[in-house]
Amino acid sequence: MKKINKNSYIFIDFDGVILDTEVRLEYMKGDRTWEEFSPTVDWTKLIKEAEEIESSIENLKEIEKTYKNVFILSKVHTIHEMKEKLGFLRNNNINIPVHFVPYSSNKSDVVIPKNNYYLIDDQEINVIDWNHKGGVGIHFSEIKKDNTISSLKELLSKGEK
Repeated sequence: MKKINKNSYIFIDFDGVILDTEVRLEYMKGDRTWEEFSPTVDWTKLIKEAEEIESSIENLKEIEKTYKNVFILSKVHTIHEMKEKLGFLRNNNINIPVHFVPYSSNKSDVVIPKNNYYLIDDQEINVIDWNHKGGVGIHFSEIKKDNTISSLKELLSKGEK
């Protein structure tokens, strides 16, 4: 993977990268469809109870200082979910701009990837789509492979010094 430079654009997913909401949602959903399940989610409670992944807040603050063009790029189901995610970030003094994506759309439909646009995402399908559209997708996963990180801290070591 090419080095991330100070002028690169970095888009960081929220669910499954910053907080463990993705795993919690899958567990809570059970056998229900998303259409059945999503209206029942208490986003205030979910965000409050979710755990930070690998010191993500501290790492986001360092990333924000290191790179000029950093954004949160998160899919959302509802306006309430948007407000809770934004509130969580701002309450933790994360002032990175946030782009929300309607759940039924691709992230690459909201932000058109270019060769210096990096997406950090736990959903491999989003990474593949981002790469296919011309960006650089980095999979956020505990399973180490090429183009994979398991902590946002690793973004700091992948940058040019």
